[in-house]
Amino acid sequence: LALLILAVQPLRRVDRVDAIVGGVARMSDEEAYYWFSKCSLGPQAQRARRALRILLAREQ
Repeated sequence: LALLILAVQPLRRVDRVDAIVGGVARMSDEEAYYWFSKCSLGPQAQRARRALRILLAREQ
């Protein structure tokens, strides 16, 4: 749940939010833990969140 909030926080388009929700739901536990640690900690967290959005929602 926390990973979803971090990833969709700046998004407005519902289709992108739906794509991210589906992508996170399909992740294995290990992959979700990896992305959560990247997106929540450290100086590169903002870049990791953007990378996750690009990966899951094809955001430009």
